[in-house]
Amino acid sequence: MSLQKIYSENLKRTLMLVLAFVFSACTGQIPDPEDELNSQTEQESQQSTETSENTETTETTEATEATETTETTETTETTETTETTETTEMTRPDDSSEVIEDTESDEISESEVHLDQLERESLDDEEGEVVQLFEPEAVPVLERPRRRLNLDQLDRAIKQVSGGLIWSERRNNNDINLFESLASTLGKPDFIQQTNEDLSPSSLFMKFLDDAARQVCGKRIDIDLEAIANLQTDVDTLAVSLWGPLTPEENDQATPELISQQIRVLVLRFHSHTLPEGESPRLAYWRWLFETASLVDHNPISGWRALCIGLITHPDFYSY
Repeated sequence: MSLQKIYSENLKRTLMLVLAFVFSACTGQIPDPEDELNSQTEQESQQSTETSENTETTETTEATEATETTETTETTETTETTETTETTEMTRPDDSSEVIEDTESDEISESEVHLDQLERESLDDEEGEVVQLFEPEAVPVLERPRRRLNLDQLDRAIKQVSGGLIWSERRNNNDINLFESLASTLGKPDFIQQTNEDLSPSSLFMKFLDDAARQVCGKRIDIDLEAIANLQTDVDTLAVSLWGPLTPEENDQATPELISQQIRVLVLRFHSHTLPEGESPRLAYWRWLFETASLVDHNPISGWRALCIGLITHPDFYSY
């Protein structure tokens, strides 16, 4: 409660008391000040209730007027929508038929345009024109990891390419196959202590393979030189010989085409790869090996020996 209100109320009370004493002096009656205050408060409350009732009546009248206006607008809108729907229903069949006819005519015109363009293109094509087509994507070949030949397969492969020669050692006037005697060392199973064969190209395996290639290729060259000395140049010897129809003294500088052709024959025999005619990377590699070995010893026979050893120790020979 603020100080102004308290001050006004105290002032009212004092004025009332003063008026009461004046009234009592004139009439001889002493009024009760509390009754006077109560009467004043009742009057004020009546006035406030009357004002509140007046405001409520005005609000209700305004609300009713608003509802009446909204109802009238809703009725007008509903009537308008019903009228529009009726008009659209009356006009819908004609419009749909017109739309269908328009779309059909557009489709026909588009198809005719495309056909005309195709005919014009076919007529305008020049004879002998090269048409470039997109090449299909190559499907990658799923390759498995290469596997090494076991000892029995390797022994048979060396016999096949060398004309029946084996990697052997002379013991008691007998040639002993070293692939058989060193089988346990090279990982061949004995089915007593070991059942699985080690087919990894280990350093020990590569060392023994190099020894076998050097011995077998040396034997092959000795046999071929002995055949030339004894004038044995039949078809079988030429097919197995490292230099074939050539003489061992022929080098790459004298007859390069014949040397390249004999290298293709050896690659086909040892690796089952057919090198194309003309120059190729594989042919260049093997010819480089032949030329290098021939230049070091100044003897083409060393080139054929190095070529034979390189073909046997290559992964294309001992793995598949």
